[in-house]
Amino acid sequence: MHKPSELFPAAQRLEENIWMGGSTFRQYLQGLAKARQPLLRSEASGFETTPVGQLVLARKEDHGRVNGINRWLGGVHLRNGASVWRWHEANQTIRAI
Repeated sequence: MHKPSELFPAAQRLEENIWMGGSTFRQYLQGLAKARQPLLRSEASGFETTPVGQLVLARKEDHGRVNGINRWLGGVHLRNGASVWRWHEANQTIRAI
């Protein structure tokens, strides 16, 4: 179980350019906990990864695939049925899958 006060600094260390504030981060955590198939379990003491969340972390499942997606991000409409964009670590580029 991890408190948001522990998770937020850890996420900040992964950012090249720190841009996200604490309240936005908390909204993201709540969204992952309230998804159709939650990736996190929210409890009074913090957040815990669910079995589906473990599969996503292991890259054996995709959050967009199991929960659907419909949002604009950087001028791209991410939605069910359209190309799914993911970071390709080896090439250091974004690609559609």
